Amino acid sequence: MKHAKAVTLAILFLAACGAGPVRAAFSYPGCADVTDKEFRSTMLFTNATDPATEEPLKMAFDMDAQGNVDVYFVQRFGLVRKYEASTKKVVDLGRLNPPNTVSDGLLSIALDPAFKSNRWMYLYTTAKNDWRIVRYTVKGNVMDSATEKVILIVPSKRGTVHTGAGMQFDAEGNLYLNTADNALEWPSANTFDLRGKILRIKPKPLPDGAPAPAAGPGQTYDIPIGNLFPTGTARTKPEIYVMGTRNPYTLTLDPVRKAVTWGDVGPDMGGVTEEHNYTTRTGNFGYPYFAGANTQIKAGGGTFDKPINPAAGDTSLKDLPAAIPALNPYNRAIAMTGPVYYYDPALDSKVKFPPHFNGVWFVTDFGGGYFDAITLDDKGEKILKKERILKNILLNRPLDFQAGPDGAFYIVNYAGSRSTTKETGIMKIEYTGPCLPKDGPSALHPREEALMGTEVTDDGIVFRLPGAHVVKVLDVAGRLADLRIGSGPARYAFAGIRKPGVYVLTVSTGQGRFTRKIVRP
Repeated sequence: MKHAKAVTLAILFLAACGAGPVRAAFSYPGCADVTDKEFRSTMLFTNATDPATEEPLKMAFDMDAQGNVDVYFVQRFGLVRKYEASTKKVVDLGRLNPPNTVSDGLLSIALDPAFKSNRWMYLYTTAKNDWRIVRYTVKGNVMDSATEKVILIVPSKRGTVHTGAGMQFDAEGNLYLNTADNALEWPSANTFDLRGKILRIKPKPLPDGAPAPAAGPGQTYDIPIGNLFPTGTARTKPEIYVMGTRNPYTLTLDPVRKAVTWGDVGPDMGGVTEEHNYTTRTGNFGYPYFAGANTQIKAGGGTFDKPINPAAGDTSLKDLPAAIPALNPYNRAIAMTGPVYYYDPALDSKVKFPPHFNGVWFVTDFGGGYFDAITLDDKGEKILKKERILKNILLNRPLDFQAGPDGAFYIVNYAGSRSTTKETGIMKIEYTGPCLPKDGPSALHPREEALMGTEVTDDGIVFRLPGAHVVKVLDVAGRLADLRIGSGPARYAFAGIRKPGVYVLTVSTGQGRFTRKIVRP
C-alpha cells in the first residue's frame, strides 16, 4: 500500500488523522438521537478461534430467507473461505496459488448479482505477468476449479506494492474494480493503461460447460455506456471509469445516488494528500500530478484544470480530463472508504443501523481506526456535516468496511504484521437501540411516485400504459434481480421473483415511475 512504508500489506504506519470533524447530532423524527452505547461489536471469528485466519483482505455477503448472513472472504496467500452464520464456523471453499511476494496474492472477491441461482463467484488475483478477474462456480461449500473463467486481464509488474483490491457489482450488473499504479506513478496518467484506475465492465453470462473465450471486451465482458472514454477512442481503454488514482484499496457503491466511493492511499510527502473520494461521474482524479484538494505534488503535468501526460508517447492521450479534487481530503494517512448506508424499513432485522444514518457515508483509516459519518447533499457533491461516532468500538487495521444485507456493518480487521495476530478476523457491528420504524426512508428509492394506470394485485402488478416501459427488480443490497423491457400494457407476475427476500420493483415509463416493495416469503 504505502510504497515507502511497506514491504507487505502489513508494514504500514499509524498516522494522525488531521483536524477533528464537525460535531453534530444525528436525528430522526420520533426517535431519540443515537448514542455510541446503542451499538455493539462482535468478532465473528479471529485467528485465536480459527488459526487458519491469515491476511484476510476482502469480503462479500449472501443472506438467506431467515436473515442469516454468510460472509465469503479471501486471504492473500490464496484461501477462499466462508463464515457460515448458521454454524458460526469458517469453512474453506478452495485455494488459488497466486504469486504472493510483497503485495501480490489473492486480493478481492465479489458474488454475482444472481449468486443464489448461478453460484458464480469472482476473484481478483495476481498471476505471473498480470492481475486478473477469474470466475468460479461454488457448489455447496466447494469452489469448482473446473469452472474457471478468466474474465479480465490487467498487464502488470510483479513483486511491487500498490495492486488495488476493491471490487463490487452495481444494480445493473456492472462490475467495478480498483487497480493501483503498481508503484510506478506513470500508469495513473496513461489513458491506454488499466493500472491506477477504477474499471467498470459488465461480465458476460458465460455458461459453465463451454470453453471460455479469450478474456477481453466483447468476449468475456461488455463495456457499459458512460465510461470515461467511449469505445473506439484512440489511445484509450474503454474499461476505464475513473483515472488518476494511486492506490485505491477500498471501494463501495451508493445505489441511490449512483456513485462510487473509494479510499486512495496518498503519497508519503506530507500535507493534505490523503483521499476519501465520492463521485457520481467519471473523470480524472489527478495522480501523479495532483492529490487531495488538487494540490500539485509533481511538476510537468500541466495545471489541474488542463492536465497533461508529458510521457504519452504513441499510446496515451497527452491532454487529459481536468483533475477532480477529493471530496474528503485530509493529512497523510491510509484512507479506507466504508459504505453509504440506506435504511430499509421492510427489512426484518433487529441489528440494522437506524434511519438516522439513511444516506450517510462512512469512512475510516487503516492507521487511525476511527469511524467518520459524512452527510452529503442530495447530489453527493458537497459535505454537509462530518461526525466521529462509535468511539467505543476499536478498529484494528481495517482493510474492508461494508454494510451487510442485514443492515449491520462488517469490517475486516487486519490487525498486525503478516496479520497472524490473535485479533485478526472479521468484526460485526450491530444496532441495539429502539428506533427501527417500519415507515422510515426506503432503502433504494427515497421517494415513491404514483404512476397512473398501475394496479397492484396479490400476485403481480398490472400497468395499462402506452409506449415503452422498463421493469427492474432490485434486492435490498441494490443488486439487479430481474429486468424486463417492453412496450404497451403488460403484467408483471411476482412469481418471476424466484428467491425469498425483500425486493423493490420499479416500473419506469416516459410518464413517470412507480415503486413498490415486495416481500417474497
